[in-house]
Amino acid sequence: MSLAPRTAHAHTVLGFAHLTRIETKAARKAFETAIALDSAAPLPRLGLGLADIRDGDLEKGRSQIEIAAGLDPGNSLIRSYLGKAYFDEKRGSQDGQQFEIAKALDPNDPTPWFYDAIRKQSLNRPVEALRDLQKSIELNDNRAVYRSRLMLDEDLAARSASLGRIYGDLGFEQMALAEGWKAVNTNYADYSGHRFLSDNYSTLRRHKVAKASELLQAKLLQPINLTPLQPQQNDASLLILEGAGPSQPSFNEFNPLFVGKDMAFQASGIIGNRDTLGNELALSGIHDNLSYALGQMHYETDGFRDNNDLTYDIFNVFTQYSFAGRHSIQAEYRYRESDRGDVRMYFEPDAFAADKRIEGEQHSLRIGGNLRLGSHDTIVASLNHAKQDSRCTDYMEIIEPWFQWRSEWDLGSTADTTSGELQYIRQWERLNLVSGASTFYRDATQDTFIRISQVVPPVPPDVTDTTEDHVTRHSNGYLYTNFNGIKNMTWTLGVSYVSYDSYIIEKERFNFKGGLTWSPHRAVTFRGAWFQNVYRPLTNRETLEPTQVAGFNQFFDDVAGCETVRYGAAVDLKLPDTCFAGLELSWRDVDLPIYELPTRATTIYQQEETFHRAYLGWLPLANLALMAEGFQENYEYSISQPVHLTTYRFPLSAAWFLPAGFYARAVVTHVDQEIEESATTDRDRFWVTDLSVGLRLPKRLGTISLGIKNLFNEKFSYQDYNLVSDGLITPMYLPDQTVFARATLAF
Repeated sequence: MSLAPRTAHAHTVLGFAHLTRIETKAARKAFETAIALDSAAPLPRLGLGLADIRDGDLEKGRSQIEIAAGLDPGNSLIRSYLGKAYFDEKRGSQDGQQFEIAKALDPNDPTPWFYDAIRKQSLNRPVEALRDLQKSIELNDNRAVYRSRLMLDEDLAARSASLGRIYGDLGFEQMALAEGWKAVNTNYADYSGHRFLSDNYSTLRRHKVAKASELLQAKLLQPINLTPLQPQQNDASLLILEGAGPSQPSFNEFNPLFVGKDMAFQASGIIGNRDTLGNELALSGIHDNLSYALGQMHYETDGFRDNNDLTYDIFNVFTQYSFAGRHSIQAEYRYRESDRGDVRMYFEPDAFAADKRIEGEQHSLRIGGNLRLGSHDTIVASLNHAKQDSRCTDYMEIIEPWFQWRSEWDLGSTADTTSGELQYIRQWERLNLVSGASTFYRDATQDTFIRISQVVPPVPPDVTDTTEDHVTRHSNGYLYTNFNGIKNMTWTLGVSYVSYDSYIIEKERFNFKGGLTWSPHRAVTFRGAWFQNVYRPLTNRETLEPTQVAGFNQFFDDVAGCETVRYGAAVDLKLPDTCFAGLELSWRDVDLPIYELPTRATTIYQQEETFHRAYLGWLPLANLALMAEGFQENYEYSISQPVHLTTYRFPLSAAWFLPAGFYARAVVTHVDQEIEESATTDRDRFWVTDLSVGLRLPKRLGTISLGIKNLFNEKFSYQDYNLVSDGLITPMYLPDQTVFARATLAF
């Protein structure tokens, strides 16, 4: 500007520089000056349109982009932006027409393929959307004419996240996860891959810590936006049957492509048998450099048996402020109240506590933010405080003419937890570095009252009434790197240090981690990993430390203080664009610390786990997706019953879509489970059929659906994995039919 103040292009570039800092007033002035100097220049018209849209005037901004397209009708990039504007205005087929023109004008530009895929997804055409997004990724390296190489990598991360969401619509969850891992490893500082992984971890067993952690990282890295913060997705410890909650994870499902001054409201509701009722409300908005989100959820159900009821009430408030379009600070408050009976699933259907009640209340406040030091360096920080109160009561009795016995339990606990984390991310062209440190402190008080009474024959009652204080503290440091030393080969190396101190166990340990992802051909990807870890309690079950190594999860819902080693190998295939297959084999060795009350001593037990999976997905038609999967899970314990649990699951699914918005999905699963106890072996084999049908409302107003779990009301015995978890696990199958209707409206 100082060298050539009368040059229109200099003012145009200055306008875009202001726009990236959300300085729309200064940007508009620069663009208007450029237009005055050169009225035939299309780029300042494009920039002026983007400034108007950012200030909340979509119609005015779209008209400016139309002028830019008229001034340069052969510009593919401007056509893509015009298509985005038409998409946000919901103007029928005009957005698709612009994307098709852009594709024809520049066959090497991935942008119109990317946005057209999002459009087709919103029109209930996920198979076609998948093909467009694959084409967009293939063309990614041809984008250098418009962006730097680093920006290309960021495009790839966002593209992979969107591709993963479409995989989820098709029922191809395993391929969705593969795309999410690729997005995160390509650019760890891009929030979209983390948010997508969190959404898809919701369907995996014992991945609640990974789910909550990826969501935390997404929130800390995200720019201000209108993405709703759903309370159900924001809480890692809910025990709602998969797919039967008030809403489904829907990252950016109904949101506009442009960011402007606006508000978004999303309301979901569910009603079902067994007195199931729930709702979820999410309000989000943007004003200048400030974004906010409010959320509320209520859910209640009587459950499928006596004392299986469950009630949740959740509220959350989130606000974020951006400095110069690059740095941001944020604050989040969460509140949850719960009341439930015995929701555990055991192989013996009648093995439950008929009078056990658990109530809980939790408040948490988190403050965090990010600092972006140039194009390559990002610092992320988070400080969290939570207070939790819970109470568990139980009553059991045996009444016979010759014997009468009863026991009463009343366990109450209060815990105050404070934790802090700091992370540094460095991004180069072929290398990224993720390092960080954290500290954790919990002060808990537990009140125990137990009365055991025997009336016949008479025995004096045994009463325990104690109050104990327990302090848990740990600190953690880590360093991870993803290195693309050879083309299409990514090495992941890491090390972490954990110092853990609690009344159960004390330990200090270095954990080493290694992984390799290799794609010798665009249709083939090999993965392998070996790593160690120590599971430690976390505030709200979330951490900034990377949750996976080469796609293998390292944060399971384990018992606090346990040491683990996991290793495995996998291959993912695309055969060709209409067929997808893969195989993953992995093992875990666990040293499990158990605090035994009679001796008040800790004993280390051995536990071995095996996770194997295979999948095959096929797109035979433009509106049909077929999926076959196989899972083998094996647990061997040395402490509690059962001592050996082996489960085989074989889900077969079909998803059908119509452009009018109708969709249907059926999943038929065969389960074969064997429980080997010390003296006996039990086994059950059964089929479970789940069916769902729905309709996408026009103009992206929402969806309505009807779902049936266990369609044929199959009765069976099934052991869930609560025995190996630090917290309860959501049941995977229920031996009773579950029917529910759900609606989601977006404004």
